[in-house]
Amino acid sequence: RCQAFMLTGDASNADPVCAKSTEHGIILKAREEAETAQLAIEQMTFRNDRNSRVIARG
Repeated sequence: RCQAFMLTGDASNADPVCAKSTEHGIILKAREEAETAQLAIEQMTFRNDRNSRVIARG
């Protein structure tokens, strides 16, 4: 339910990861964007305890 809510705004929706979900296009679009992203892996900030606290503080 959490994933459905975060991706669709409605916890009663089927999980968009399911190919039968009417919201599955959200996942397909995200995958396409990830495959064509210009960001190199070296530019990514991986989450750890320290930077998670910084992100949470805003």
